[in-house]
Amino acid sequence: MVADDDPDTVTTLMTVLQEEGHNVRGYHQAGDALRAIREFDPDAVLLDINMPDLNGFTAAQEIRDRYGVRRPLLIAITGVFTRGPDRILTQLAGFDHHLVKPYEMSDVLKLLAPLRSRICQQ
Repeated sequence: MVADDDPDTVTTLMTVLQEEGHNVRGYHQAGDALRAIREFDPDAVLLDINMPDLNGFTAAQEIRDRYGVRRPLLIAITGVFTRGPDRILTQLAGFDHHLVKPYEMSDVLKLLAPLRSRICQQ
């Protein structure tokens, strides 16, 4: 799942991930993504921190409160929260990883690779 208020980011991530064989849904508001998690049950969520309706820190905490720390894999994507203390805040909110925009798509794919391997083994 991809949640970012920037439509180009959502489209780009979805396109690349679909080409890599992932089943992906995209959202432009964190609240919509939170509601969709119940039905979609994603293995990973790429979540922008600076969202207009609900910030990514709060959304990550809600996901962790609801589903625990084992899944989904939570990846923070941000162009605003880029300093060292911001990385600590993402960890405290429940994120597993922190990517700063602009990031390399290869970095995203590396973070998702263990999930892909696990699914292929099932």
